[in-house]
Amino acid sequence: MMEVKVSVDLTETQVKALLLLLKRQRDLDSELKPLYDTFLDYIYNTMTIEEAEKYFNES
Repeated sequence: MMEVKVSVDLTETQVKALLLLLKRQRDLDSELKPLYDTFLDYIYNTMTIEEAEKYFNES
């Protein structure tokens, strides 16, 4: 099977929603782990510590 890379434009709200969806998965598929890590890095790099704590504690 050929590997295809896809580029998608997402809003910050969409990234947060997808991160929460992936976070709720007990056994995250190894194929989705890089996507989860990318979203997590984005959140950590765009939010203050207080914002990130609030976001993750409310989720």
